[in-house]
Amino acid sequence: MASSRVPGDRSALGAALVQNSCVTGTREEAERELVRQLALAPSRPDSASSVAVYVRWWLAVAVDPRLRSKTAADYRAHLARYLLQSIGAIRLRELQPLDVQSVYAELLDRGLSPRTIRYTHAILHGALEHAMNWKLISENPVSGLTLPRIERREIRVLTPEEARRFATAAANHSDGLVLMVALATGLRPGEYLALRRDDFDLERSTFTIQRTLERVKPANAADQSQPAGRWQFTATKRQLGRRTVAIPVEVSARVAALLDRQGILFQQNSLDNNRGEGLIFQTPRGKPIHERNLVQRVFKPL
Repeated sequence: MASSRVPGDRSALGAALVQNSCVTGTREEAERELVRQLALAPSRPDSASSVAVYVRWWLAVAVDPRLRSKTAADYRAHLARYLLQSIGAIRLRELQPLDVQSVYAELLDRGLSPRTIRYTHAILHGALEHAMNWKLISENPVSGLTLPRIERREIRVLTPEEARRFATAAANHSDGLVLMVALATGLRPGEYLALRRDDFDLERSTFTIQRTLERVKPANAADQSQPAGRWQFTATKRQLGRRTVAIPVEVSARVAALLDRQGILFQQNSLDNNRGEGLIFQTPRGKPIHERNLVQRVFKPL
């Protein structure tokens, strides 16, 4: 697909796809086009189909209906970036263990982390397990491959004194309250950024966790005619994820004060409480906060 070839590439990747196409440009541009191709309506594969054609079918019938859109997009990106440019043109029934093992060795030489290689392997292994179940292949060619060892590093956490210093700095920052909530609760970013006013109980100083918030990218990120993405609320992944968490009284009082200020803003602008999806934490324009922006503009400076 790209004008340049990648290590281990057996032929032009376009030969592996239902719609042949050529992208003249960088590796990143070719990868974006491959992700877009993988999102197109697939044709039903057979054992003579290429790995790329089969993967497109697998993503459509086994991944998209079952997993979150963010996870499905992650699967597509990993397969496109790390595997299909090398093995996508190979017929499914002809894929050999050494074909994939060689790719893993090349990825390691390129400096990819063992964790990334193992995650990519898990995606491919799952796809080929389904191929066995559908009687397209008799055995999984990537079972038993040698995978790089993950070096376990000790997790660095804040000491109580560091946590107090961080909380003090956040309290003096105009956008620091969301990070005070994160520090006090241990919630995931997708959880505390999805908190709505109805989830807050001032009397009990609690939040009720019911949903997560994520930014869903368009299938073709290179298409300028498509929006940059959309916000999506989803229920927590597991039933246990729906829970009530306590927050310190001081943080609870600051949240209540924030909601009071928002109420004044609504009155001044003749807006109702549906502004910003009723979110507690939102941008000045009433939009959800992007986790990446929160990290770069607030967390890192603090």
